[in-house]
Amino acid sequence: MRVRYYSHLQQSTGYGRAARELARALVGARVELDLRTLGPRDPGWIPAHDGLSSSRIDDPDAVIVHTLPGDCGRVLELEGLRRGAGPKLVAYTTWEALTAPEGIVQSLYDDFDQIWVPSQPTAQAFATNGLHGSGRDRESAEHRTRVIPHCYNDSLPLPKRRHADAHEHRFRFYWVGAWTARKNPGGLIRAFANAFRAGSRAELVLHSPGCSMDAFVVALAATGLEQRELPSIILSNQHLSEAALAELHAEADVYVTAARGEAWNLPAFDALLAGRHIIAQYGLGSDEFLAGTSADLIDGWESPAQVDVSFAQASDGAVTLKTVGAQGLTSRSLWLEPNLCSLSDAMHAAFESRKRTLTTDYNVAQRFGYAAVATLVLDALEQP
Repeated sequence: MRVRYYSHLQQSTGYGRAARELARALVGARVELDLRTLGPRDPGWIPAHDGLSSSRIDDPDAVIVHTLPGDCGRVLELEGLRRGAGPKLVAYTTWEALTAPEGIVQSLYDDFDQIWVPSQPTAQAFATNGLHGSGRDRESAEHRTRVIPHCYNDSLPLPKRRHADAHEHRFRFYWVGAWTARKNPGGLIRAFANAFRAGSRAELVLHSPGCSMDAFVVALAATGLEQRELPSIILSNQHLSEAALAELHAEADVYVTAARGEAWNLPAFDALLAGRHIIAQYGLGSDEFLAGTSADLIDGWESPAQVDVSFAQASDGAVTLKTVGAQGLTSRSLWLEPNLCSLSDAMHAAFESRKRTLTTDYNVAQRFGYAAVATLVLDALEQP
């Protein structure tokens, strides 16, 4: 199989991380890859990256475009690729809200032979109101949707807990993500501050590379508590290597999230691989790997609502609003709103019971290892 793969492989984003893992899985399955990078400039060929070999392929069997939904078609246009006039065209993409705009979704199905998504929530978001028409055309589009989950290198050792005595340190809740309204770190801080107070042996570490201290201070103030009343809440805003992130998972106890929308949630996936206990909201993309585990999946949502996707950030003494518009998400997008009281209760219960370890009733490698995901990819590519 000869595949040309357009992706953000060289970036330190979720898309970049997912692309690197998938490329490694395909190389392990003896797929010949032509790696093309996506970024601020036009697509460019990657001779090699992080041990991955890349060959120029003029006549690939398939072309995979792995990027934001609205950018997939642009890549085809720039590269002169057209459905039905050459190799099989695949868009591997995602969506974080409950519903997706009809125009974006329809263009994907018009331009590509197959659409791959990492989890069922994205497939459902596309189908809910993103596809117009009915009957045979709609059935054909839905039939061309494949769920291709994220994968990991199951040949590498998983992180081990680093505490000499786990009972002597603070009980550490932690979160990893971008400081955006969708990820909702402010809501997580409020839930934690509602569950614990100053003097508690519980602490919350938020790792958000590039987040300003001003934004963090605004989020603390939104709890309504005085500084002396707050429990231990720590911001880690430096960029960390994948190895350093693995250490963060190894040194913590419970991964917790208050996200309003997730198509997968790679940090939670990493927490699962490290065996950390997880508290998350039921109904998001993380269900793909958390269903069938001992994670606390909270079925405590407020009614779906159109929520503001801006967040407060202090700048030069004034509070301004920064809007996060990635993937076309706006205040008109329909998101889930987590019940923070339910989240507080789950954190307090985990602290009281010292619940640190996650168990699964399935073999993680058999579902999400390189070989497993590569098999799903090759099966999809072989479909007419």
